[in-house]
Amino acid sequence: MYDMRDYIVAMQTLGCSVNWEHGLDAAIELHPETGCMVISDVFASHICNLSNWSVSRKFGEVFPELRGFHHIVEQDTIHPSEVDVECFLGHHDVEYSSSDSAVN
Repeated sequence: MYDMRDYIVAMQTLGCSVNWEHGLDAAIELHPETGCMVISDVFASHICNLSNWSVSRKFGEVFPELRGFHHIVEQDTIHPSEVDVECFLGHHDVEYSSSDSAVN
């Protein structure tokens, strides 16, 4: 998937998973010079490999041309993962407001 434009709405609606089992601390690093949060090289490599992705059965039905590139689960939708963003940010001394729409 080099152009997510065609798939992004379906992925948001029907759900997907990159099957990352190592938590936010392994997925996000603090840039040593700027202090900004960046995606770790290990996580970037993981998400760029479509064989690590799972999509719902309905997504697979809508986009049959993608069969064989990812796993299809029997669920109609895949619900978002539960992540404790406040805890993660607290470990990195970053303030978080629940009304902050940039962090989900």
